[in-house]
Amino acid sequence: MGRIVGSSILAAGSMEACVDDGDKLQCAQRFVTTLTVENAQNRTESITAYRLRDFSQTDGTRVELEDSLSVTLAKSSIVLRYPLQYERTYNADPRELILVRDGQGRDYNWLTNPCKDGTAADAACGSYVDPSTGRTVPYSQGFCCRCDFGDYMSGGPVGLSRANLQCSLLSTELAQSAHCLRWGPLWYRAFSLGPPVVHFVIEAEIKFCPGRSECRTRTYYLSPSSNGLCVVLPGLASDEDHPCDIQLSLEGDLASYEGAKSFASSLLMRPHSCDDFAACGAQVTESPSRWLMVPRSYTTQGSHCDRIGVSHEAFAGQPQRCGMDINSCLKQQLSDLYAADVEAEAAGRKPSYFVSSHGYGGRFAVDDSDPSKTMALFETARLQRSLVAVQVSADRLRYTVLVAQAVIVSAAVAPFEAKSGAGVLRVRIQSVGRVQAQFSLSVPDVPRQEFVRPANQESLTPAQLAEDVPRSLMAKDPNLRSNIVCYSFADNAFKHIPGGGGDDSVVFHFVMEGCLLHKDGDEAASQLAAEKSVREDLRARRRALEARAQEAGKTVAEVEEEEGDAGGRNQFNFSERAAQTYAPLMRDRGISTAPPETLEFGATASRWEAYDCYRAEFERLKSEEESGGLARPVLRPEERGGEATVHSAACGWSLKLLERMVVQNAQDELFSDFRFWEDESDMYKPGGMGTLLPLWRFSDARAKRKMVTAVDTNPRYPDLVAVSYGSYDFMRQGTGVVAVYSLKNPAFPEFVYTMDSGAMCLAFSPAQPSLLAVGCYDGTVRVYDVRKGEDRPLYASDIRSGKHTDPVWGVRWQSDPMAKDATFVSISTDGRVASWVLSKNELQMETLVSLKLVQSAAGGGDGAAGSSPAGAGAASAAGAGGAGGAAAGGAAGAGMVVADDEGTLTGLAGGCCFDFNPFAPHLFLVGTEEGRLHKCSKAYTGQYLETYEGHSMAVYAVKWSPFHERVFLTCSADWTVKLWDHMTPRAVAVFDLETAVGDVAWAPYSSTVFAAVAANGKAYVFDLDVDKHDERCVQKIVKKAKLTHAAFSATDPILLVGDSSGHVNSLKLSPNLRRITDIPVPEVKKGEAAPQPPSRLEVEVGKLNAVMLAMDVRAAVPIDSVTGKTVAPAKAGAGAGAGAAAAVA
Repeated sequence: MGRIVGSSILAAGSMEACVDDGDKLQCAQRFVTTLTVENAQNRTESITAYRLRDFSQTDGTRVELEDSLSVTLAKSSIVLRYPLQYERTYNADPRELILVRDGQGRDYNWLTNPCKDGTAADAACGSYVDPSTGRTVPYSQGFCCRCDFGDYMSGGPVGLSRANLQCSLLSTELAQSAHCLRWGPLWYRAFSLGPPVVHFVIEAEIKFCPGRSECRTRTYYLSPSSNGLCVVLPGLASDEDHPCDIQLSLEGDLASYEGAKSFASSLLMRPHSCDDFAACGAQVTESPSRWLMVPRSYTTQGSHCDRIGVSHEAFAGQPQRCGMDINSCLKQQLSDLYAADVEAEAAGRKPSYFVSSHGYGGRFAVDDSDPSKTMALFETARLQRSLVAVQVSADRLRYTVLVAQAVIVSAAVAPFEAKSGAGVLRVRIQSVGRVQAQFSLSVPDVPRQEFVRPANQESLTPAQLAEDVPRSLMAKDPNLRSNIVCYSFADNAFKHIPGGGGDDSVVFHFVMEGCLLHKDGDEAASQLAAEKSVREDLRARRRALEARAQEAGKTVAEVEEEEGDAGGRNQFNFSERAAQTYAPLMRDRGISTAPPETLEFGATASRWEAYDCYRAEFERLKSEEESGGLARPVLRPEERGGEATVHSAACGWSLKLLERMVVQNAQDELFSDFRFWEDESDMYKPGGMGTLLPLWRFSDARAKRKMVTAVDTNPRYPDLVAVSYGSYDFMRQGTGVVAVYSLKNPAFPEFVYTMDSGAMCLAFSPAQPSLLAVGCYDGTVRVYDVRKGEDRPLYASDIRSGKHTDPVWGVRWQSDPMAKDATFVSISTDGRVASWVLSKNELQMETLVSLKLVQSAAGGGDGAAGSSPAGAGAASAAGAGGAGGAAAGGAAGAGMVVADDEGTLTGLAGGCCFDFNPFAPHLFLVGTEEGRLHKCSKAYTGQYLETYEGHSMAVYAVKWSPFHERVFLTCSADWTVKLWDHMTPRAVAVFDLETAVGDVAWAPYSSTVFAAVAANGKAYVFDLDVDKHDERCVQKIVKKAKLTHAAFSATDPILLVGDSSGHVNSLKLSPNLRRITDIPVPEVKKGEAAPQPPSRLEVEVGKLNAVMLAMDVRAAVPIDSVTGKTVAPAKAGAGAGAGAAAAVA
């Protein structure tokens, strides 16, 4: 909303000085007011106005002007204009046509009527002719699928995928077929989008009322491209001195930082023409918001299959074309993308390709009024205030007065020589009016005073007064001795010291030699010139180095490393490698060892003695060579075959240790808090509340403007923390970074790995802790060996070895004692859970589970009966070893349609997260974009064991309890964290955090403690043993960012939290948040052996069982009241529930 800005007239009259700055108002008196106007203000709102209609007099009364004036501003919405450049036209729906008969109705066969393709003039498919050249388009004749002589003799192949041929001499079925490429009726034009230009219009309404007569209103328009407005008020005659009464100019914008989106890697697809209006006419005439924005990588110039713009050549030249499915090579076309977005809209999901999902949330339109400058218009609602300067000519308005009052505070005359006329009257004036102003003071004539000459004053004539009398001042002191002599040994006589041996009357109380130079002096000028020359020299060398690196296709660091000291570095000047460390004064010095023995030695080192030593050594070496002995030559470093000491691995390790020592000394307070801080206020806090102490913040310059997408700690070295950096915004994807930090040196990462695509997840291998698996946004996976320290993966997947088609959201290592190679599992939104085997030469990919979409059956409600009958039966069968349990379990469940032929929806479910059961490695849970959870097994991948409908939005994380075999946690974008028992269909507990939850993590020291991080920048820590409903700690970690991931340290009381600004914050838990339950000591009865105390795992399982039992009796786990262990139910229930419970117990 705008504000009403009132202005008063400050002064009138002529100006003493004026500078002509080129404005149209020139040097006439003027009032200048700067107004701000916001986006999309209209006449119904309180818009910005400038009113000039009255002023205040010195007595406080207000006087109206006879000529009143008001300026009203309104601003349109911000529109980003992208210039469009036409590139080419694409067909929306190329499809395959299969011909089994010719134009006369005769079947194609090998003997009498063979199918013809290639360059034959009478090809079965015919051919296309280019109208511009009149030549036949190559490969437009399609191709034929036929059986050869060997196939007829052997009777096969039978039932090929594309042609379904029957190659038998006795068969009358199809033997040959023609396959032709035909174009659909709808055509799209592709446009590239250039950099955007900000555009808006400011409407200025000027209302002028001359002499209280009828007011007149004029409307003017300002835009970023205009140079301002010169307004002449109606009813007033303009002259050459005052050509403008009012001048409006757009000074600039005040906009919040929000960079405009770049569509350089995309193409705008606009429906252009339709050959069949009934089939696609509505698509041509519909709203521009449903045009398509497609990545350039989806298109081709005709040489690739399954891309937009596929050509006859690609269709006819596809490998094993007769063994492929129909319409192979014609997938992922514009019609497919359009249909996918229509289906997504119907399902309530965000479309991926419609222009409406790529803009700024506002209206989208195209301005093609000028065919040579077609523009795409994206309306945005971002805040952007504009500054408009309003300059009003003051001398065109009447009743302009000076408003100022003042009083004389003090007045004094400084002493001056009589009759000199140089007296100064100093007067202090203070303003008491409404405004500040400058004042002039007039002093009337002061009568001259007559001074009486003293009687002893000599009277001089004017000529004598005007005469100059020179006076000489000598520096010679008459009291200084001048007859001082000293004895000269050179002349063997006494010599007189000129000047008396020095000025004894001068005493220097303080002398200090400084290094400062006056900036206007010659020495300073020469030093500045020398420094400038050095800087220019360094810039020139840097530019030359960058040019050489660009020519060689390498980085600057690689070129520097190759060139080494060839650039002229002085190997004898080690000042650039030196470091000076301040040595503090030792107040107390203690010695705990015996002093070493000392030996006094004295000698002189002159040039001739050094020469004699070198000569003696030379003679000794010469005599050894003559006598047949081997003299040891002096080798240079490059001749020794090894690297220089300063670049060796040992020196690097030593420097790393020194760096850690320096960092720990510089951050001594943080390391002291890490080792010794305990919040003593915890013992006074009610309900066991706790706090989180911020310690270190891990960041790296290479991960600037990236988000933390995963955090994991090393299983063998708990101080090592791996962090992946990428982006969750699919419109702002860039390179990826993986950094490995150490708690021993939080200032710099130990290892940094870069990749072309964003790193979305990572995990250390438990069996081989040096292996780090990374999943990328482009669907590839990589494996790094952190021991090597090389920015190059040990393994990397590609299209040849297999990859996901969507971003990889999670990776987990699997330890299989029967497998000889390391294995890990990945999940992606392409609907696949894939297993990767690290073979000797490459990664081998195998699809573990395809995530099929399921739907709730009628009466299923919101997932209350979400147990899968087939899954429960399978679990029972696997655990009990009988098929009867599976059959009974399949008959017991009701409410969820499992993934069969009738209940399966089209497509695959997008996987977001997964986790393996630590007690049953074959069992794992999968969270999907639809909010469902699926329990799967590696031994039974055909369908889900069970499906839980617990969330209404995407599941961001699922974590099994490290202590309990049946309990797991989930978090989602629906603001909730839920606690589950995988044997029950409903969640045991629900925690609403009132914002999207990014991640959850179990504490490694307690079975009832877990942490969650949310999009509001807060971290939540729960202890279910203390409070089963509310969190024990809620703390704001970051202000203007979202928390994305969390992980506990395995050995230290540290919680690591990553945010969307690329930082990882380490937080120390207070004592109330890291309580460890004591192991009870069993009672020893008289005459009996001492019982074995329970293990730590049994204590934690019993504690979590008690919490589950108190939360939900139906979901409680049967517990032995004596031992605290999980026991099987007393009675085997009917169906899947009893079978599965018995199997897990």
